[in-house]
Amino acid sequence: MVRFCARCGSTEGPGNPIVGGLCLRCLVETRRLVDLPSSVEVERCPYCGALKVRSRYVDTDTETLLQELAEEYVARGRALEGLESARVLEVRVLGSTATVKLSAKVGGVEVLQELPVELRVRRSPCPRCLRMRSRSYEAIVQLRAGNPRGRVLVTEIASRFRELEGVVEVKEVAEGVDIYVADRAKALRLVKEVESNYVARVVTTWEDSRIRAGRRKSKAVFSVRVYSVTSGDSVEVRGREYTVERFRRSSVTLVDRESGERVTLSLKDFWKLEPNLK
Repeated sequence: MVRFCARCGSTEGPGNPIVGGLCLRCLVETRRLVDLPSSVEVERCPYCGALKVRSRYVDTDTETLLQELAEEYVARGRALEGLESARVLEVRVLGSTATVKLSAKVGGVEVLQELPVELRVRRSPCPRCLRMRSRSYEAIVQLRAGNPRGRVLVTEIASRFRELEGVVEVKEVAEGVDIYVADRAKALRLVKEVESNYVARVVTTWEDSRIRAGRRKSKAVFSVRVYSVTSGDSVEVRGREYTVERFRRSSVTLVDRESGERVTLSLKDFWKLEPNLK
């Protein structure tokens, strides 16, 4: 039995299947192949531009967020009955409207469709920016010189971190420099950066412990001692004098000045010996 499109009257054929009483052209023109919402409310931080996704703010753009949303709808089967497959090709945002471009297969035939989605953007400051504006912080990175030559490195690191996003305040103190960071995860990234680029020893402690909303909250304090070490430097370990032969970020090789014995230690084991770098 020959079937016809109820809208335009075209006849069903190998390249023109009838789905839901419509040919492919009319189907694409009148029906949404994927059941995307006609409008989406997006919460954006007015200060840093982060978007709120599943109750968390993330540093992503609107196109990426909407593409992930559209892909979720496709994966959950939120598509027109009779579709064999569908995938999101791209998302374009212009002003308050997003256009989602889809590729779908119906009756063995590939079709394209562009779906408009209205964007309703609501300005909502993220917790990190609220802390920044109120100058509150979750962590302190205490930069200290591990030996006299390390003071230059502490100044160098502090000047580079001073303008980074998330840094609330930088204080010069008698012992070195304290960097107050709004976000604990950001502070940890700063510490990891120091460990990756300098000879450093890190000790983590906690302060200002209190209960909020039934959960214990504490501020992290990262004490970071930075050392300037070169071959030939002297180091005292448990009363014995050594010469530094080689100092890497993962290990150190020492030569006993009295016996000439050569010792290679991981930095972790080296710090456990409480060395005195001169």
